[in-house]
Amino acid sequence: MDENLNRDIEEVIKLESNNLQKLEGKTVLVSGATGLIGSFLSLIFLHYNETSKNKINLIGLVRDKEKAKSLLGDEIELYSLEDFVKSKRRVDYIIHTISPTASDFMFNFPVETLDSIIEPTKILLENVKGDKDFKKFIYLSSMEAYGVTDKITNEEDQGYISLSSSRSSYPLGKRLAEFYCFSYFQEHKIPTVNLRLAMCIGKTHKKDDKRAWVSFLKTASRGENIVLKTSGKSSLNFIYYIDAATAIIESMFNAQNGETYNVVSDDSGKTIFDLANLIAKKYKVKVETKINTNNCFAPENKMILSNEKIKSIGWKPKYDLESIIENLS
Repeated sequence: MDENLNRDIEEVIKLESNNLQKLEGKTVLVSGATGLIGSFLSLIFLHYNETSKNKINLIGLVRDKEKAKSLLGDEIELYSLEDFVKSKRRVDYIIHTISPTASDFMFNFPVETLDSIIEPTKILLENVKGDKDFKKFIYLSSMEAYGVTDKITNEEDQGYISLSSSRSSYPLGKRLAEFYCFSYFQEHKIPTVNLRLAMCIGKTHKKDDKRAWVSFLKTASRGENIVLKTSGKSSLNFIYYIDAATAIIESMFNAQNGETYNVVSDDSGKTIFDLANLIAKKYKVKVETKINTNNCFAPENKMILSNEKIKSIGWKPKYDLESIIENLS
């Protein structure tokens, strides 16, 4: 394993308030266990088990088991979603991370985008319905569920989402999946929590990841100038994967059932252009702007997320943007 990634895993494990000991002997399911956040969480639990007498029983939902084994090893039970449901395997916690991440997929395949967000969420909620000993269903939503706003945005706000853009399949799907979680809490008493994550940055991204920050890093590390295809004026709401992991683990125990929380760094007010410039400065390249009016990116957004609500349950982010960029090397 990469030495820097191992260091980040150990940083979470060594936190005095990491709550991991409370998971000993429990069964935790991570859907999307090879994704950026899913894989990082899975590796945290697996490394914790190496020195724990009473281990965390870990289940991963994946599409490619061989790929998952090469990434996560053999100390994790791996299932497809369909096989997991057939197995009738009981779990104590679910961290549901499955979601498309590529804007061009959302733009070109809105039906598949909606289905891939909503259907697994409903299936997993149905799977724990009636289990009175089930502890918590953590749904990883997105800041895009708000739509477009132009202010400091808290969990009760709603912005504009266009119903005439196929790219809206992602924010609408996230918003609807959140409401499924809330509805299952209200009607079936399943303890659900929605976490609206800002743009998550971390070392466990896939090689073919098309998110802006990954593209910026790849380009700059080759010594090439970063090319912005939008104005870059959208507000940058972000979170480092270490802070995202600690927020998720904190929420497993201290978040209120049926509630939604923003997960975002304290370092707000910057823009996508600022992010590009920080990366360009690090690699001694420049930033160019060549706006593509036919792009499939999310609309320009001036939203700045508030993290006051999740701070009230005891979580606090550590990383600002500059330290994240420095830590990625």
